[in-house]
Amino acid sequence: AHLLDNNHANNKADKADMASVQASHHLKVSILGASGLRILDSATGKSVIIVSAEIAGKADFKISSPVISGVASNLNGSGRVDVIFTFEGELKGWVAGDKIVFTVTDSAQGALLLGRASVALTPEQGTFEGEVLLEEAGEGYRPVLQVKVLREQLLVETVHEVTDAIS
Repeated sequence: AHLLDNNHANNKADKADMASVQASHHLKVSILGASGLRILDSATGKSVIIVSAEIAGKADFKISSPVISGVASNLNGSGRVDVIFTFEGELKGWVAGDKIVFTVTDSAQGALLLGRASVALTPEQGTFEGEVLLEEAGEGYRPVLQVKVLREQLLVETVHEVTDAIS
C-alpha cells in the first residue's frame, strides 16, 4: 500500500507541474522605435542603440534587437536621438504577474544605459501596444520606447494530453 501511496503522490506532483507549465505563455515582442534618447557621443552625434526585453527575475528569458544606428537631432541645444526599429522576437516563459523589462543601451559607449521601462500584462489583457516612458534616462531627458507585446498560448493542448495520460 505504501508504494501505491507514493505513486499516487508522485502523480499529483506531476499534475501540479503540468498545471504550472500550462500557465506559461510565449510573448511576441515587437520593438517599433524610440524617441528622445540621450546622445552620449556629442562629438559625432551618433548612437549605436540596442534594445533588450526580458522577463523580470528570469535572466534566461531575454531577447535583444540588432544594433540600430541613430544620428542626433539638435533640439533646444541638447542632442537627442530618434530611431526606428523593425525588430520582432519571441520571449518564452511568461506567466501571469510577470513584468517585461525593456532596456535601451548605447553599445558604442560600452553598453551605457539610455533608459529602462517595464510593461505588465494582466491575464485578461493579452496585448499591449504603445509608448512607454524610459526611466533612468539622464537628467532632463524623457525618452519613450514604442513597443508591442502579444501573448500567445502554445502549450495548452500538449499539456492537456500529457495530463490526461497521467490520469
